Amino acid sequence: MGGDQVYLARVTPTIENIANGSRWEFYAGGHGENSKWAAGDVSRARPLAERKNHTGVTTMTYFAGLRKFVLAISTTHRYPYTIYEFDTYFLESDSITGPWRYVSYMSKFGPQA
Repeated sequence: MGGDQVYLARVTPTIENIANGSRWEFYAGGHGENSKWAAGDVSRARPLAERKNHTGVTTMTYFAGLRKFVLAISTTHRYPYTIYEFDTYFLESDSITGPWRYVSYMSKFGPQA
């Protein structure tokens, strides 16, 4: 819950593909149309977002009305993280691969369910 980086991977969702590491693609850098993907080679993966000691549970949603992808990242600000509120921040981008811009940071936003 106090990590440094967020990574992105994709695969066509079939049982066979999900179980076969060679079918996975890992984000390997670049933004938008210039983004690169490494098929079957996690060692070539590059972070989608970085913030030292401030990455944790991450979700991404596309908001069609805004034409924006939004990353929501929840992270702990104190240990043990099971009893304290989490910080949550939002990043936005025109592309699933960035570049990302800070939207809002909410310190002690609340407990996690």
